[in-house]
Amino acid sequence: CVLPYMSISREQFDNCHKRGIKVIPCLTTFHPGAKYCPIKGIETQEDADRAVIARVNALKDHPATLAWYLTDEAPVSELPQLIARNKLIKEIDPDHPTYSVYCQIDQVRNYRLTCDVLGTDIYPIAAKPVGLASVFARTTQKGAGGGPIWQVPQAFAWKWFGRTGENSRMPTKAESRSMAWQCVANGANGVIFYCFHHMIDDQPRADFNRDWEDYCAIAAEISPFIPVFLADPAQNATGYEDGKTSGRAWIKDGETHLLVVNETREPVKTGLKLTDKYASIIPSLDTVEQVLDGDRLSFELPGLGVAMFKLVK
Repeated sequence: CVLPYMSISREQFDNCHKRGIKVIPCLTTFHPGAKYCPIKGIETQEDADRAVIARVNALKDHPATLAWYLTDEAPVSELPQLIARNKLIKEIDPDHPTYSVYCQIDQVRNYRLTCDVLGTDIYPIAAKPVGLASVFARTTQKGAGGGPIWQVPQAFAWKWFGRTGENSRMPTKAESRSMAWQCVANGANGVIFYCFHHMIDDQPRADFNRDWEDYCAIAAEISPFIPVFLADPAQNATGYEDGKTSGRAWIKDGETHLLVVNETREPVKTGLKLTDKYASIIPSLDTVEQVLDGDRLSFELPGLGVAMFKLVK
């Protein structure tokens, strides 16, 4: 999918649909006084609401429309307006979810009524631990009260925003892959990297081609597991090491699938207690040395490693 900040035309929606791309139309600037408001003459909230109604009605029937992006990192002080905007859109179009992203990780629960799908943006590379992707996902899921969350990992270099020094670089493929899998392992139902336009505009084309290839490869690795992620959740294993490992489990066609991530850059040798006894195990993703002993699974994950285990009774 794509989430364009500008208001793209219906013809562009058609082009996306022809190529199998879903669109999340952006309504974040449909407010009085907004710097990048796409509609002239919006001076009051009533003007803004009329513009939103017109926009939603024009696109709600388009097959490329996936969701409505309502707000981006809005402060808690705007909660009444955000809640009212969400209610308005749900009345016009009950068939598409509303989506908003926030950076106020310690205030996520306050935003539960502002949208159907919550997300938080995680931009730790390279000054902060890459494991913040897990922290943000867990905190967001808890704040969402078990509702869906679409997380936003970093896909840009801080130097494009004025930062200097070694901490201003672009994430590596391994870091980007880890952030994506950490999000999934800690509750995310979707992953939307930020952001394409900086990747293509703020670096040489050869660097963009390399990075784009990397993100396509990450998506291609995750996509085959979507049927598992959409299956019923299973009771998770226990024994994860705080700040080091985390995971999530599902039941698909009677089989238990367990996803485990290493949130650190160092190898982790650890063990988990499973919810049942299993006769065998089928690992995928990273090469993992594992030992299964009934309801006890011991294994070693490389730095930023990811393992998916299919447990067979």
